[in-house]
Amino acid sequence: MSSFQELIKKFDKIRDFSRDFLVYGIRTRNTQKIKSKRTYDNEKRRIESFLADYVVEKSHTSGKSINISINPEEMTMNPLFALWETKSFTRNDIFLHFVLMDILECSTRMSISHIYDEVIEYIDEDHQMMDMMTVRNKLNEYEKLGILSKYKEGKQYLYSLSKNRLESLTDKEKLELKQGVDFLSNILPFGVLGMFLSRNLGDSDMNFYQMKYKHYFMFHTLDDELLFDVLKLIETKQKGLIETWNKTNDKIIEKMCTPLMILTNVKHGRRYVVVYDHSSKNFYSLRLDKLKKVSGFEVDEEFKNYLEELKQLEVDSWGVYLNRTDSIEHICMTLKIHEDKEQYMIRRIIREGKHGILEKVDENIFEYHIDVIDTYEIIPWLRTFIGRIVGLNGTNEKAIGMFKKDVRWMYKMYEIGGECL
Repeated sequence: MSSFQELIKKFDKIRDFSRDFLVYGIRTRNTQKIKSKRTYDNEKRRIESFLADYVVEKSHTSGKSINISINPEEMTMNPLFALWETKSFTRNDIFLHFVLMDILECSTRMSISHIYDEVIEYIDEDHQMMDMMTVRNKLNEYEKLGILSKYKEGKQYLYSLSKNRLESLTDKEKLELKQGVDFLSNILPFGVLGMFLSRNLGDSDMNFYQMKYKHYFMFHTLDDELLFDVLKLIETKQKGLIETWNKTNDKIIEKMCTPLMILTNVKHGRRYVVVYDHSSKNFYSLRLDKLKKVSGFEVDEEFKNYLEELKQLEVDSWGVYLNRTDSIEHICMTLKIHEDKEQYMIRRIIREGKHGILEKVDENIFEYHIDVIDTYEIIPWLRTFIGRIVGLNGTNEKAIGMFKKDVRWMYKMYEIGGECL
């Protein structure tokens, strides 16, 4: 039986379990849908190892469960960044890392053969001999990461340590840079990169400016690897095979799609990949946190045309529903707003109402008109005006009927008198 390993080779495994423990937090060893109970135990131990200060254990009738409990308002740096430090490494990886740093620290530029000869001198009888290809691969890996610089001289390549530009900064410049890096690490995608950079800038006597966040979607970092793969396809205008989890039948579905843009719901934190699906020949918005794998295929010659059509659909879209449609749905909402005392409501509708139009039709009576692709998307926003709505009509009678039925049911449940929609 294999022993438990704290580190992992692929991030997708810890991504799924961390999301379950963070978002749901009620799944026990018996209710988690996994191949074996040992898998649950191993992932639980791994997450407890890296997020020990945020793991809470609870007892249920079905067993014990753990969840990750984090108060964003108390955080100055995303604690989930620690999960990116779970990647495993071999004995050769750790040996070559320190040996190469030691060798190149004392030299300006060295060839592969020269470096290999130096590496051999570090190997003792307890360490397995390695070939030149292993050293070459590690040098090329570090060159891609920016740790080393690579130069061509004649027919051979020379390697040297890349200059650390942070060393030339003054303490004041480091302080100013750290402030910006810490802020952007918690706001922009791929914030974990900022976390590593921030460490190199130091943390002593620099905590007086640390910022806290009210609306902070720390779980975004779990999907940044997939987001990077999607952005690469968008940049190169490629179509690719996207694997996404279908909640209805609990299966992984493969789609040949062309990713076109990323949309972010700044209120709820959900991120979407807008794609053109080649099988259905339509546009869809796929939730980024439901993606499992993204693989490039080939350049899509129609990328520009898809993007132009998508931008036209975006004009009439309330949210992320961007399907091709033959008809646009119209909505008219009549509101009762005290014009003198409730100017804030008028300003709010103008600010949040997107491409809709607000018109005054009578004293303290206003009408809001909008054309959208899908009426159902705007329903949650319309609910925020319950109590002010005196009339609601639209071309999608089913959606409007559902809204009115819900309001009547609410009036009845709370025994509210007076007129209802």
